[in-house]
Amino acid sequence: MSDLIVLTNQRRFPRARVTCDIISGNRSQLWHSYTRDISLGGCRVAGSSPFSPGKPLALKMTHPSIPEPVAMVGTVVRLCGDTENAVGMVFAKQWSGMSKFEEWIRKVIANDPNAARIVSQTPDYLPLQAQLHRAPQPLIERLLLPGELALMQRLDRSTLPVPLLDLRTEWGDGWEQRAQVVFGLIAEGIILCSMPEQPMTSPAGVIVPPYATEDDPKPIAL
Repeated sequence: MSDLIVLTNQRRFPRARVTCDIISGNRSQLWHSYTRDISLGGCRVAGSSPFSPGKPLALKMTHPSIPEPVAMVGTVVRLCGDTENAVGMVFAKQWSGMSKFEEWIRKVIANDPNAARIVSQTPDYLPLQAQLHRAPQPLIERLLLPGELALMQRLDRSTLPVPLLDLRTEWGDGWEQRAQVVFGLIAEGIILCSMPEQPMTSPAGVIVPPYATEDDPKPIAL
């Protein structure tokens, strides 16, 4: 089990809900769909992909706010059925056009106020003493992932805010990966995060006379 004192956001760039048209394919087949969310590391694409996981694909994305399209290479890593009905893709980090792609993504997000807000509100890390609880009336505009639903149900079972320390104990090995959903839920305002109140104590080395009144001299620092 980790001895870290903080939970670090493992995403180099937060995931934002941005809808981009995307064409993916190889030499024999093309698939046209749109993104449900996107980051510099990958995206979720709506629908059922005709491509099996593990194969690299050529990608072409467009967005109304940017006149020119952008190219990328990606790989299908996850097929999500049922109500989610989406495809998880990761981008090729070593592809020669990565820098141009990153610039394009940043422009798209900057032109979308809601996406820009979510990115700016995504924490880089959280102290393990941080306490989590459901927002009073969250505006949930998407289907939650299974890991997000599991966390929400855990918060609902508690009448008090749940510290990250408790989740680390309950989830055991691999808890850091499982807890990554916290960052997106905080950024979207679905859950809230607070720090426990610290008890008031007198500073060390300060003498406070028991008979002091408002007119008496201030405490003396040793």
